[in-house]
Amino acid sequence: FDLPSLPDFFELPGWEDTTALTGEPFWINLGLDASEWQVQWSPSSYFSCDTCLRTRVRYDENASIELELTHLSGCVYTYLFSVRWEEQNHIYVPNSFSPNDDGANDFWEIFPADHVELILEAAIYNRWGGEMRRWENVEEVRWNGRFLGKPMNPGVYVYYIRYLTTDGKKRLLKGDLTLWR
Repeated sequence: FDLPSLPDFFELPGWEDTTALTGEPFWINLGLDASEWQVQWSPSSYFSCDTCLRTRVRYDENASIELELTHLSGCVYTYLFSVRWEEQNHIYVPNSFSPNDDGANDFWEIFPADHVELILEAAIYNRWGGEMRRWENVEEVRWNGRFLGKPMNPGVYVYYIRYLTTDGKKRLLKGDLTLWR
């Protein structure tokens, strides 16, 4: 009689703690052969299919997940990992620009999604906390890398952006950007 070969442990998919965006579909594809493996996801209510090799996570709160893989040889492997859900950014913010008048990336500007109604307030500060530029109640934020008409030195600057979404929620986004010359 034939015995099934044992799976190579190092070829099994491993899952680490991961982050997903709220409101976005989060799919997991194990990439295993369905004729060799059985799967059990738990808690089962979190998944579109709790016994499938490819499934969508339906839960939108932070959760601990257990994945049990059973090989046709009888070997059982159990993985524990967590999924942390983060609020989706409503604005794309570049992290660098080069205002050197070459026609490429000469401005730092933000790109709001359609569901951003208004930029309530935005500001850029240098490393000493000096305000370089401020905007209030605008739809567009764009900076040329100048302060009082003079080009600023290359370096890291920080920004914050307060904005209003079309569903009436106020959001805050903070980060840094690099100015290159």
